[in-house]
Amino acid sequence: MSSFDQEGREIYIRIRDCIKNYIDEIISVRRDLHAYPELAFEETRTSDVIARLLEKWGYEVTRGIGQTGLVGKLKNGTSQQSIGIRAEIDALPVREENNLISYKSQHDGIMHASGNDGHIAILLAAARYLAKTKNFNGTVNLIFQPAKEQFVGAIAMIKDGLFRKFPCDEIYGLNNYSPKKEKIIYICNGNCMAATDRAKITIYNCNYLHGMCVKPTDEPITVASNIITNIQAFLTNKSTPSNIVKFMFDDFIVKNKIDKINATAEIHLTIRTYDTSTQKRFKESLENIVNHVSVAHNSEAEIEYEYVCPALINSQDEIDNIKKLLISIFGSEKVKDCQPLIAADDFSVMLSYIRNGAYLFLGTGECVPTGMPNFDFNDKLILTGATLWSALVENRLPYTWAEK
Repeated sequence: MSSFDQEGREIYIRIRDCIKNYIDEIISVRRDLHAYPELAFEETRTSDVIARLLEKWGYEVTRGIGQTGLVGKLKNGTSQQSIGIRAEIDALPVREENNLISYKSQHDGIMHASGNDGHIAILLAAARYLAKTKNFNGTVNLIFQPAKEQFVGAIAMIKDGLFRKFPCDEIYGLNNYSPKKEKIIYICNGNCMAATDRAKITIYNCNYLHGMCVKPTDEPITVASNIITNIQAFLTNKSTPSNIVKFMFDDFIVKNKIDKINATAEIHLTIRTYDTSTQKRFKESLENIVNHVSVAHNSEAEIEYEYVCPALINSQDEIDNIKKLLISIFGSEKVKDCQPLIAADDFSVMLSYIRNGAYLFLGTGECVPTGMPNFDFNDKLILTGATLWSALVENRLPYTWAEK
């Protein structure tokens, strides 16, 4: 083992052993949050719990950023450098089926099915360590973001002045990754997660639209079916591993039936792409498909297209630095490269704004996939994640011997 590896191992043991002293308390907090989940922009109790703990540990807490979001700020030393770390705080509209745990959701139809309760716990464990040891020089901004599951919380916080009030030179986030090996840290080089767009396509029966039988026209449901078929054919022919497009049909609505004829049909889509050029190309292709199919069926159609959040792309300098750090601390067998995910996270909005930073994954081991009604966060990841964040802060905001 090299001296650098030995030094990293000593850092790991020092941080881990400190956090171990209170890890059971943090696990209790995580399970309390799991029992009382809250949906996007309704996370008032969750914010209360987080704020009380941060204030108790000496953080300057600012609430109401992005409605129910909050930031815990801790400054130490004389450096003007700053780092931001984000955890998301909202839950999903899922009815929990974990009947064997004592902390099952008490809010019917709502649960922490994606592990956000665990991400909060990880950041709180790191927060307590940083406040206790103060082994850094600069400012730490701990960002607890609402409404991540709706992809609207990050932009809401930024519009409320997040980075104007709490400047960050770098920003970081993480997620759990199942069913990857437990407590392994996975890092994407460059592209990490996909951009998300939404589209609503409305097809009109021309006779209904114009109030008279102006020309023979097919029912909107027939036109909509042909549009879907053409989209699928386009993706089959045009997608490659480097410019993949994934789309999901969120809803299919037929309404305004008159004289047994459906007047309108709606197709609601979610679209995922890895880069801006593919994102723009698919939008143009979708418009062409809808136009050509509707004309061929003597119908009329319109598209409402929304760019929800950009692709999440890790900055290479930060990836190189963090990979070197984590290998020195956890060992090369615990740090692995991974391919980009077709999932999405609006942390990409924050990273696009700051430009410097990265998004990491923690392997959960063999467990129920996220989003399922019997998912539960693996508490063993809290110590690993908190050690990761604490070591990162000390590395990116280091003391010099003169400052100490």
